[in-house]
Formats: sequence, C-alpha cells, structure tokens
Amino acid sequence: MNEIRRARRYGTSVCALFLDLDDFKRVNDAHGHLAGSHVLMEMAGVILSSIRDTDAVARYGGDEFVIVLPDTGIELAGTVAERIREKIGKHSFHAGRNLKLSLTASFGVAAFPEHASSPQQLISCADTAMYEAKAANKNCVRFSPLLRSKEEKLLAEGGVPVSLLGADEGKTFS
Repeated sequence: MNEIRRARRYGTSVCALFLDLDDFKRVNDAHGHLAGSHVLMEMAGVILSSIRDTDAVARYGGDEFVIVLPDTGIELAGTVAERIREKIGKHSFHAGRNLKLSLTASFGVAAFPEHASSPQQLISCADTAMYEAKAANKNCVRFSPLLRSKEEKLLAEGGVPVSLLGADEGKTFS
C-alpha cells in the first residue's frame, strides 16, 4: 500500500476502517440479491459522502468495506468511523425499489504505526477490531490494540528477533 510507504517516509499516520454491515443476509433473503446489490451501491454513496477526496474506499468482500485514511491519527479515524456509523443508521435504503430499509454497521479501526507495521497487518488489525464490534452487540466502533513490543513489530514485518535465534537479547535482524 503506497500510503504506508508515504507514512513511513514522512513520519505520519495512516488509518484503516473495516466495516461490515450487520445482518445484511436478511436483505438478500427477504428482497433478493439484486436488491442487496442496490443497497451496497447506496452504502458506497453514504460512505463516500462522509470521507475526504484523498481517502479511499473499497468493497472488501460481500458486505464489507475498507476505508483508508491517509495522514489521519487514530482519534480522527474513530470520529470518521462514528460519523459514518451514524449516517448509515439514519439512512433509508431503497434497494432500487420503494423499500425503506434500515441498516447498521460494525466498525474496526487500526492505525499505522500504532497498531500495525505493514499494509496486511493494518487491514488484519482493523478486521479483528470489527469482529470485536460484532461481539459487542454490533452497530459500534472498536479499536485495535497497540503493538506491544519491538519484537512483535519485527515479526509482523517478517524479521526474526535475535532472541528466537538464541543470540544476545535486545538485538534484532531483519
């Protein structure tokens, strides 16, 4: 991810929001997959109206979206996630028909370099935090825990701590 490289180079932060629509299967089951597809397009519009032009949003799978927020700290990312969550809750989804569907979403938030040290780990941390939101009765925002040690960061980047090689403590190789 170019944003991680840019953040490393300039010493900035980049955040990822991972959102999953709560109980979206009910939309497809009750109204069909075409209606579900329309709802996903409407959802993209709700998300896009809530972020900056420099942010990026992508459908990640089924009813999941990832939003990348360059030059954004964890507190602001949480504010953005909450703003989107509230907009989704207030929006009436029409599904390409005259339906008036109400939806909610669960959000996970993670930041580079606070929570992750690679693009893959950033997405994974945000995804894990989203599952914590699902477990907390859905329709909420949860944050990834901080990386706890330099060894965890090094392992996440594919390096091997010297302590695992049997050498002197406190030294690492990458």
